[in-house]
Amino acid sequence: MALYYYHLDEEVRTGRIIGFAARLCLEMGLHRRATVNSFANLEEQAATLRTILCVYMLERRTSLGQGIPFYIQDCHIDPPLFAMGGHDAVTTALLDWTKLAGKTWHALNSQAEKESAINFDELDYLDYQIGQWYQHLSDDLKLESIQPGQEVRHVQAVLFLRKSHLYNLIYRPVLQSSTRITQHQRHAHKAAAIAKESLQMLSSLNENTGIIKRNPLFFKHLFLTAFGNLLLAVVNASSIFCDNVKVEFDIALDMIRMLSNRSPLLMALWKRLQGLRRLRSQLSNYSATTASSSNGQGEEAQSLDCSPDADAMMFDELFPALQPDAMDMPVDNLGDTIVRDQLNGFFDLPPVSGSGTRSDWVLATWDGST
Repeated sequence: MALYYYHLDEEVRTGRIIGFAARLCLEMGLHRRATVNSFANLEEQAATLRTILCVYMLERRTSLGQGIPFYIQDCHIDPPLFAMGGHDAVTTALLDWTKLAGKTWHALNSQAEKESAINFDELDYLDYQIGQWYQHLSDDLKLESIQPGQEVRHVQAVLFLRKSHLYNLIYRPVLQSSTRITQHQRHAHKAAAIAKESLQMLSSLNENTGIIKRNPLFFKHLFLTAFGNLLLAVVNASSIFCDNVKVEFDIALDMIRMLSNRSPLLMALWKRLQGLRRLRSQLSNYSATTASSSNGQGEEAQSLDCSPDADAMMFDELFPALQPDAMDMPVDNLGDTIVRDQLNGFFDLPPVSGSGTRSDWVLATWDGST
């Protein structure tokens, strides 16, 4: 049932159902090896193991997407369960990724508020772990680049997506204010580079394969995360990033337009953001005006132009139509608000009859069937 609603792009209902399933698994004790071994029939044991692991992965993806706690913690599952059943390389990779997703969730939600300090030691270690996870995959599961005529396996695209999604998530806090970008430029530049790489790869997949066209709902989450980071970078530090992200910005808008007829979320986002095609000319005009003004005002204007919040303050003049109507958000929150406002509108769905819990988001399996 959860997968059915996933393919309908009803993420809230998907999350509620899988959250309910996760709780049932814990109540039945399926997370314990003794329970799995209590089934005398080997086929029943295998089915039980598949059930708990699928629910575990799907619920973790759901919680990562919404930022809400998940029922099945890694410490709840008996470690031997992960080794039972003789998993193939892809399943093992997905299980390892799910553990990393849990660590990412805890890292992102350990900050009580956006203004709290980022633990860069934790961020760097997560970056290392994600990189090691991907590097230890066999060569036939990796996707480093796409050449014209190259045959790309669906599993390669999926595992690249998983890696890039976690990278984009862990670096997003660095881009959430102009002050952070100024103070931590090395991490900010890496965050922007990861977002650009993600969008470039999605564009290459779309141009050279039919993978995204066949299953756009699965790839939209990485796309929204990477594009959200790109918007944050441009809004909060346009003088640093604007000239470097023009191509990727156009790629993102083209893909939103192309996929908008497949997802209500992307359709709403396209209606909201299609005016951003004027970003380049608006920024150029603003920069030219600022430069002219600075030349006339001397050192006073120069010092004002170099303030940490100078880039963020440009947002009101560039995008007055994108201001949230119902909330008075601080300027350095607006980049996230553009995407978040659209997401929130789809969370107000009636409860699923008979079973309601919580959550949003979903896991699609490596073969695209979820």
